[in-house]
Amino acid sequence: MSGTTIASIVGLLVSPILSRLYNPEAFTAFHLYMGFLEITLVFSLLKYDYALYIANKGKELEALIKLIFCISFFVSLTSLIFIFIFKNIIVDFYPSLSSILFLFPLAILIAGIYQVLSIILIRTEEYRLISVSRIARAVSAALASIGFAFSITNGIGLISAEIFSRLFSSYIILKKMKNNLIRSFQINIKELLDVAYKYKEYPLLTMPGALISSINGLMIALVMIRLYDIETAGQYVIVERFILMPLALLAVSASQVFNGDIASHIRKGDPDLVRNLLKYIYRLFLIGLFPSLIFFLLADDLIPLIFGEQWELAGKLAVACTPIVFCRFIYTPLNMVLIIVGDQMMQLKWEILRIVLTIVLFIFLFSLENISPITVAYSYSILVLVVSLLYLLLCYLSVQKNTTI
Repeated sequence: MSGTTIASIVGLLVSPILSRLYNPEAFTAFHLYMGFLEITLVFSLLKYDYALYIANKGKELEALIKLIFCISFFVSLTSLIFIFIFKNIIVDFYPSLSSILFLFPLAILIAGIYQVLSIILIRTEEYRLISVSRIARAVSAALASIGFAFSITNGIGLISAEIFSRLFSSYIILKKMKNNLIRSFQINIKELLDVAYKYKEYPLLTMPGALISSINGLMIALVMIRLYDIETAGQYVIVERFILMPLALLAVSASQVFNGDIASHIRKGDPDLVRNLLKYIYRLFLIGLFPSLIFFLLADDLIPLIFGEQWELAGKLAVACTPIVFCRFIYTPLNMVLIIVGDQMMQLKWEILRIVLTIVLFIFLFSLENISPITVAYSYSILVLVVSLLYLLLCYLSVQKNTTI
């Protein structure tokens, strides 16, 4: 059993406890905080972290790691200054975040470090350490969330637990890799500039798409708040946190092995790459079809039973999210293919199309009267399915083009 599978199981096992310790408003606060953290993280990495997959081993890789850490530190410091200046405005918008607001810069830095370390582990094929770090993160997040529930209120406990879990997992990785990550902490400005220029397509082309993707992931919760209230948004968030996110983690786990393989095949000019991609897509369809059908039939009754009676609406929203569940199986494992094959422009065009269609959909839904949250969820889920299938088609065309050049 892989570390990601165990981590997902830990999250699922603790979810009935957390759903009874925290209310819908708490989960909404957590979701918004993490959503804005992901958006800020795009700027703190400038997506140079994606270049870690293909950077040459030695000085170039070390320079790239130092560059990312320098950018992350700068963005963290900038966010701290921003919070000092606009604290009152932020607190007026969401008062419950006041007690943890100044942890946000630290959260950015920790998240950036964790992201870099995770990719380095994949690159070096340290799969055992990957498993250990993910299990440690899941267990520490679960225990901290439960513990903080009795001492911190209004969702701050969930946020604090997430920050702590990334810090703890990063500590475990650094403890094992401290002699293999960077040989010298001395910074050579010329080397940083050289590596920044060499991989400039990542901040220029990949970062805008990643930023759009992060914004897109936050929009549905904001729409639920705008159309209804924070409690209704929290009903959707618990579906996202305890069902869609664990599925995404499992899919990402599968994708990491595939991403490493496809990068290797591209460097070697493998002529069977297109055929292997089609086989992989076909297997993902078969793997995702049966669980999605079971989820559609049982989610409405099981979610209130597992999470508590206050989450009855979440069960109905979960059923409406069945297309997204299916997409977690067929799209998420392949969501790095265009970047790995070097087709960042196609990735950016797809991200732009996705957010434009999402905005158009939400504008249309805003124009309707007395629309139910379930209808909103169904509409959004179908759109996610359509754009995900389009992405698979673009992956096929891009890989085919790459192998025929």
